[in-house]
Amino acid sequence: MKMDRMNPHAKNVFAVLGISRSGTSAIARSLKACGIDLGSNLLAGDERNPKGFYEDADILYKINRGVSHALDDPWMTVGSLDKASIAEHPILKNYRNYAINLLQERLAKTAYWGFKDPRTTSILPFWQSVFDAIPVNDHYVIALRNPLAVAYSNKKFANLDLEVGMMLWLIHSFAAVEGTYNKKRVVISYEAMLQDAPKQLQRIHTAFSLPFSLATPEVEQYQNEFLDKSLSHYAADDGELKKHPVIAIVPLCWQVYELLLSLAEDRLTFDSVEFQFAWRQIQDEFAKVYPIYQWIHRQLKQHQTVEKDLRRMHRSISWKLIYPIRKMDEIFRRVKKKSKEAKRLR
Repeated sequence: MKMDRMNPHAKNVFAVLGISRSGTSAIARSLKACGIDLGSNLLAGDERNPKGFYEDADILYKINRGVSHALDDPWMTVGSLDKASIAEHPILKNYRNYAINLLQERLAKTAYWGFKDPRTTSILPFWQSVFDAIPVNDHYVIALRNPLAVAYSNKKFANLDLEVGMMLWLIHSFAAVEGTYNKKRVVISYEAMLQDAPKQLQRIHTAFSLPFSLATPEVEQYQNEFLDKSLSHYAADDGELKKHPVIAIVPLCWQVYELLLSLAEDRLTFDSVEFQFAWRQIQDEFAKVYPIYQWIHRQLKQHQTVEKDLRRMHRSISWKLIYPIRKMDEIFRRVKKKSKEAKRLR
């Protein structure tokens, strides 16, 4: 596999790819420890991420959300975007121009800048069209976390069923690998970062040939103060993932996770024959199940739309005004039902 040649005179952008709750915030923060600038306009932490999200607010609110909305929320769509057509898309063209200007502004004072937002994975061709326009050398850190732990975390914070959480993990992971062919990329395990940060920071440093020293107070602060195992509330070992009933619904999760873990542990490389062979098998399997996931996505969206309409209706003044009539109708129906039951017992 021939990798895109790096332009030694171009500046460098680093994108962290991964589904929400997969350790993307901690891994984005590790880029800062490695000397990569994340900017200053970052989202503050909350109960989900007390130590911060490390997401650029302008990218999140002014670009990614708008692009996702324009594409009708493509969180379960893979391969639907084409870089060649993005520049001509009437809505995306405006977002693209804004993104180009924003990145040029972010890169004005640094040659190494990074960003993270889980939506980036599903709209990666959009961002790659931006990178090509500047142009910059684009690099990718693929965040890896046990999919069962991710699903449990998303169940708590996003109210997603475990099955849906697993499907989302699979689709995001698949899209991250598919969308970064021929690019400099590295898989970083969130669990491994918690266990041995120095080793993972060195892997990032080596993968991208960074010119910065790792013997800095920033690295010490990241390892000793920022990383906190107590903030990882959901841990799942590989044996639990393989035996959990939900894996029967999304069996491909295990294969993808096992293969990406071999990359994160340096047992394989993206260029190795073993990885290429295994990934082709995954591609074939994914092509078979993907239409089913798309159908599930459509049903979920319809359900969410109905729930949203019902909530809006229940908050309306007209709904509140007819409350007495609804109660009388409810009482009437209850009495009528009891009358029918009494007649059947005679």
